[in-house]
Amino acid sequence: MKKPRKLFKGVFSLGGEIIIRHLYAASKEQARVFFLRRIAKEKNLSGMGGLFKVFTGEKPNFVIEEETP
Repeated sequence: MKKPRKLFKGVFSLGGEIIIRHLYAASKEQARVFFLRRIAKEKNLSGMGGLFKVFTGEKPNFVIEEETP
């Protein structure tokens, strides 16, 4: 059975730019993966451009929160 999807808001600091996106995902970790894939595609970064190494959670450079409808 599929997990219900929830709405998440992601705020990312990338090269001095603040990127805010919303999407649906089953979990916070899945949302992080979806956000990074979307940002890489929007920025035309090949191979995700190392985003998965930048946004590991070790630095306070992003926040992902579940939105309430």
